[in-house]
Amino acid sequence: MKNKVLREISKLSAEKNYDEAVKLALQGYKTFKDNCFYNEVVNCYIAEGKIKEAIKYLHKMIETEKDNPHLYNRIAYNYFVLEDYKKALKYYKILLDTAPYSSTYNFNVGNMYHFLKDYKNAYKYYDFAVKTDPTNLSALNDLGLVYYETGNWEESMKIFNRAIKISSTHPEAYHHLGIVYRDFANDLELSELYLKKAIRLDPKHLENTYQLALTFLKENKKEQAIDCAKKCLEMNAKHKDSIKLLKSLNA
Repeated sequence: MKNKVLREISKLSAEKNYDEAVKLALQGYKTFKDNCFYNEVVNCYIAEGKIKEAIKYLHKMIETEKDNPHLYNRIAYNYFVLEDYKKALKYYKILLDTAPYSSTYNFNVGNMYHFLKDYKNAYKYYDFAVKTDPTNLSALNDLGLVYYETGNWEESMKIFNRAIKISSTHPEAYHHLGIVYRDFANDLELSELYLKKAIRLDPKHLENTYQLALTFLKENKKEQAIDCAKKCLEMNAKHKDSIKLLKSLNA
């Protein structure tokens, strides 16, 4: 009987009939007292973009699954989506307490400090994440960003180059090297080279193309800058920076 109800909920969700799916899932929970029904409620709310409602039911699930790391991770992530970085940090720290040497958990805590612009703590947790797992590219990338954002561009270049040595197809490292070479080293040729590499590896990431437009602009390559800005608008017609750039170039 329980599986039959779950199948009906899945069918309603697939049809995007979320109100009915939630109603049935809540009835299912009352009948079976199983968190799998609350999980369906959460999934529906997330699909609808009702993140606060989703978090409410994740908290209800934790009442009976206090040792389930997956739930804490989901709560933290959804607070992150809401840009409530302090609450996200709280739940990522709970996870870190359960596994203090986890590279992933240290990275997540560092990431929240980074968004809160607490660079000292961001550096601390990113650095530990890298020490516990030197191949953690996300932690390496963000550690490089902390150096970049605090003005230590030479150290940031070392970090991004470390990331490339680990994975030569890591687009974020090329992206950031392109920016560092333009804004700090004033090597526009290398900036252009690295940003073009980032685009080849991740052509759908709009920021790669937009940053290349800025490099072209600094090189006085107006037509190429315009072309890049227009490509950005093809990917996102509301990209404010590209619209502003085109207006400034009278394009």
